[in-house]
Amino acid sequence: MKAAHAVGNSPVAANLISTLSYQFANQHDPRTVILLARTALRGAENSAMSATLALLYERIAWAHAKAGDRPATERALAAVERHYDQRHPDDGPTWVYWLDDNETQVMAGRCYVELGIPQRAEPLLVDAVARCDEDHAREAALYRSWLAEAYLQTGDLHGLSRKPPTSSASTPAQDQHAPPTGSNTCALASPRSAPIQRPARSRTSTNPKRIFRAIRVAPADPRASG
Repeated sequence: MKAAHAVGNSPVAANLISTLSYQFANQHDPRTVILLARTALRGAENSAMSATLALLYERIAWAHAKAGDRPATERALAAVERHYDQRHPDDGPTWVYWLDDNETQVMAGRCYVELGIPQRAEPLLVDAVARCDEDHAREAALYRSWLAEAYLQTGDLHGLSRKPPTSSASTPAQDQHAPPTGSNTCALASPRSAPIQRPARSRTSTNPKRIFRAIRVAPADPRASG
């Protein structure tokens, strides 16, 4: 029974550690962020479904982008696309409901902004903003914040005055899952516009492998694992 619980909790533990890496991205050595993100993947790669793996690779891509490593970032983004394309309608736990075409595209755009390659980021972000309907205004605002930075990097200070076309139709993933007020990723989606408070330092927080082992063997929570 303990072994079954351990396997069942692996994706949950991976998501928590991966989210921690995302929160650390603005405040810690990029090597720590990369270690956390890759530790999360290592612990769940044999048990997580495709949608979850796509999410974990997104966090790895972001970690490498923060470190300025374009090749590693693009390898991770390719893995995101591969696993996202392999997902099924019921693939993965409920806490990945918000991961849709727009979210994966925006993460790629954000990574290119972070890498200082705005010419790659701009078309991705413009398209994502254009596909946001009125029920996803918060997401659109966050996407625009990264688009604005891409324009600043290119020196096009009037870029945001060219309002992209908007779509009245949401994506299939949004139709099925997203609540009218937007996804629950908004607090994390733009760490530049909403800095995250530095977590208290502890012996555990600097040892991601210990974190993973501790969470992985915790009793399964059906609400958390979906």
